[in-house]
Amino acid sequence: MKYLAILTGSSIRNDIRAEFNTIRKCRNWAESYGTTADVCNIWTGKNFDKNVAWHRRDTNGNGMRWFRAA
Repeated sequence: MKYLAILTGSSIRNDIRAEFNTIRKCRNWAESYGTTADVCNIWTGKNFDKNVAWHRRDTNGNGMRWFRAA
Protein backbone atom coordinates (compact mmCIF):
# COMPACT_ATOMS: atom_id res chain seq x y z
CA MET A 1 0.00 0.00 0.00
CA LYS A 2 1.27 3.46 -0.89
CA TYR A 3 0.80 6.60 1.18
CA LEU A 4 0.77 10.18 -0.03
CA ALA A 5 2.19 12.71 2.41
CA ILE A 6 1.23 16.35 1.93
CA LEU A 7 3.12 19.00 3.90
CA THR A 8 1.64 22.40 4.65
CA GLY A 9 2.81 25.29 6.76
CA SER A 10 3.06 29.03 7.03
CA SER A 11 6.53 28.92 5.44
CA ILE A 12 5.39 26.72 2.52
CA ARG A 13 3.83 28.44 -0.50
CA ASN A 14 2.67 25.33 -2.35
CA ASP A 15 1.98 21.99 -0.70
CA ILE A 16 4.94 19.61 -0.80
CA ARG A 17 4.01 16.04 -1.74
CA ALA A 18 5.77 12.69 -1.65
CA GLU A 19 4.80 9.01 -1.73
CA PHE A 20 6.02 6.42 0.76
CA ASN A 21 5.42 2.77 1.66
CA THR A 22 4.69 3.39 5.36
CA ILE A 23 3.14 6.03 7.60
CA ARG A 24 6.36 6.06 9.64
CA LYS A 25 8.35 7.09 6.55
CA CYS A 26 5.81 9.87 5.91
CA ARG A 27 6.29 11.13 9.47
CA ASN A 28 10.09 10.96 9.26
CA TRP A 29 10.02 12.91 6.00
CA ALA A 30 7.79 15.59 7.51
CA GLU A 31 10.05 15.92 10.55
CA SER A 32 13.08 16.37 8.29
CA TYR A 33 11.65 19.77 7.30
CA GLY A 34 12.14 21.03 10.87
CA THR A 35 10.18 24.19 11.59
CA THR A 36 9.33 24.81 7.92
CA ALA A 37 6.35 22.45 7.89
CA ASP A 38 3.45 22.55 10.35
CA VAL A 39 1.19 19.67 9.30
CA CYS A 40 1.58 16.49 7.28
CA ASN A 41 -1.67 14.93 6.05
CA ILE A 42 -1.29 11.28 5.05
CA TRP A 43 -3.57 9.74 2.45
CA THR A 44 -4.01 6.28 0.94
CA GLY A 45 -6.46 4.47 -1.30
CA LYS A 46 -6.80 3.87 -5.00
CA ASN A 47 -6.66 7.60 -5.78
CA PHE A 48 -5.24 8.74 -2.44
CA ASP A 49 -8.80 9.58 -1.44
CA LYS A 50 -8.72 8.27 2.15
CA ASN A 51 -7.12 10.41 4.86
CA VAL A 52 -5.55 7.91 7.28
CA ALA A 53 -3.39 10.10 9.53
CA TRP A 54 -2.12 13.56 10.23
CA HIS A 55 1.12 14.55 11.86
CA ARG A 56 1.29 17.99 13.46
CA ARG A 57 4.26 19.97 14.72
CA ASP A 58 4.19 21.32 18.28
CA THR A 59 4.84 25.03 17.82
CA ASN A 60 5.56 25.58 21.52
CA GLY A 61 9.15 25.83 22.73
CA ASN A 62 11.72 25.53 19.96
CA GLY A 63 9.12 24.09 17.54
CA MET A 64 11.19 21.02 16.68
CA ARG A 65 8.90 18.49 18.37
CA TRP A 66 6.09 16.77 16.48
CA PHE A 67 2.95 15.22 17.94
CA ARG A 68 2.49 11.56 17.16
CA ALA A 69 0.50 10.88 13.98
CA ALA A 70 -3.19 10.42 14.71
